[in-house]
Amino acid sequence: MSLALTGGKIGDRLSAEAETNLAINVLPGLSESYEVQGRGELQLGILIENMRREGVELSVSPPKVVCGTDFGFIAK
Repeated sequence: MSLALTGGKIGDRLSAEAETNLAINVLPGLSESYEVQGRGELQLGILIENMRREGVELSVSPPKVVCGTDFGFIAK
């Protein structure tokens, strides 16, 4: 059974998850899309599976490694 959810309700669900799970960061994207940053594919996979069990239908793009600089060195 799937629920009729809007992008805003999915965003609220992701924001609630980010409040309780400090290792997840949710950034709003363009046109009802969200970028979810976490500490690995397994953690994000668990979040996605939990949302699907709650009846949320969503599509997911392949994960990307976020790189930055830390003290002049490249950090992942």
